[in-house]
Amino acid sequence: MNKIAISLYVIGVLAIIGGIVNGFVAYQIPLDGYQYLTEKDYTVLITWIAAGVISGIMMFGFAEIIKLLSEKKYLNEVQITLIRDLKDELKDIKKGMERGE
Repeated sequence: MNKIAISLYVIGVLAIIGGIVNGFVAYQIPLDGYQYLTEKDYTVLITWIAAGVISGIMMFGFAEIIKLLSEKKYLNEVQITLIRDLKDELKDIKKGMERGE
């Protein structure tokens, strides 16, 4: 697989993990005047997780597009090689027919 596609897959996984971790870190807001009391804001949690998941899925999509384009490029190179070989064979056949073989 293409190195860029692998890198984007890794970035996508890290984005999802980062969104989840940031969500759990940021959703507890400390209360003024108290050292250990916190208020839990689940909208912050859901927002961070959603942002991480959406970013990760986009990276997975870009990676898949790059992988497909890389495969298409390889197949095109193989087809070009086969067409050139076929062209050379047809030239040889044509030369043989002109000589009367």
